[in-house]
Amino acid sequence: MHIAITRGRLLAAGALFLALIALILGILVPPRASDAGAARDGDGPRLLISEFGHVESTIWLVNPDDPARRRRFLRVEHAPGWELAGAPAPHGDGLAYLVLPPGHYDARTQATLRFTTGNGVRSLATGLDLKGGVAWSADGEALYVRRWRGGPSGRETFELVAVDLAGGEEHTLLVRNDVAGLYPLGRPRNGPVYAVVIGRRGSELLAIGDGAARPLQLSSGLTRDWRLSPDGEHLAFTRQHGLRLEVRIAPLTSGAAADAVPAAVPAVIAPADGVPHDGTASPAWRPDGSLSVGVFGEPDGSPTLRVPASGDGATLETVRDRGFALPVAWSPAGTYLAVRSFSGVGPSDPGEETAAVIAPDGATLMIPGNFVCVLGWWHGDG
Repeated sequence: MHIAITRGRLLAAGALFLALIALILGILVPPRASDAGAARDGDGPRLLISEFGHVESTIWLVNPDDPARRRRFLRVEHAPGWELAGAPAPHGDGLAYLVLPPGHYDARTQATLRFTTGNGVRSLATGLDLKGGVAWSADGEALYVRRWRGGPSGRETFELVAVDLAGGEEHTLLVRNDVAGLYPLGRPRNGPVYAVVIGRRGSELLAIGDGAARPLQLSSGLTRDWRLSPDGEHLAFTRQHGLRLEVRIAPLTSGAAADAVPAAVPAVIAPADGVPHDGTASPAWRPDGSLSVGVFGEPDGSPTLRVPASGDGATLETVRDRGFALPVAWSPAGTYLAVRSFSGVGPSDPGEETAAVIAPDGATLMIPGNFVCVLGWWHGDG
């Protein structure tokens, strides 16, 4: 397994097997009260992680140079067995998270959206779907979440809801009862709100603005890991076709479905001797607009990670004794890469999962803890 840098769920019964594989790697549903600790811990970026506990999870600020050094940021009490879902604000100075509070039991209709800057916690909205996740507008002024309602004959209704951060006002942007899932992606500066729906037609991207929801066909099947580029002009995502995972990139300006193309794997880090790799997954945009992707299938069986060196575009390589990794998020200045680290050999056998940081020199630094989920980066320059 290596990480390459480039520039740049179904309704049919046959999809069940694919869905099971997707769930193993978190392809379908993102893996994922209390006191607040100090928000800052010295200079530079800090990684926000959530360490799951049965009735209480802890959010930590982790030093990326020495992941064993961490400070408690927040304790979050929740209903037994339900992990929180969170995302830092675009400027890294706040954290929004969805949680199923103690005493509640239905994660689809009873989740609460909260926000903290590290000094107290505000509740912004209730009655939400924990499984829908949370996304931000690029200006940090709005949050996007999902409401869910069941119906007769198993029919589901999904609502895309915008929540104003300052006042907590809610606005319903979209209602769909003809799909199997709806996922908010966020809003770039001066752009529409983006969301993905998955249904009989496969995966479609919706650009929501001026009362319109314009669809862009991403795939006839499953997609996941949707990531808007820093400039808001491209969408990277993972498409699943059979047992193959492939990262694709779609320009968002032309609106042409045919524009979704595979993310390139540079020749310098492509498998040798023309042997094709087994697939790509889990895109993560670097702040400079380059893209990191997980690549499966090293011809010699040696799992490696390759990331760009700071500032000069060079490529560093670190050889892992075992396992593989999938990119999650770059630090604000693009010097540290947070990854999901697996002890297994690939999608069919992922093994144990933990989290890690790829340092500027290419070293893989494992993050201690049990059931750790990376939320994103907090403050500072990378």
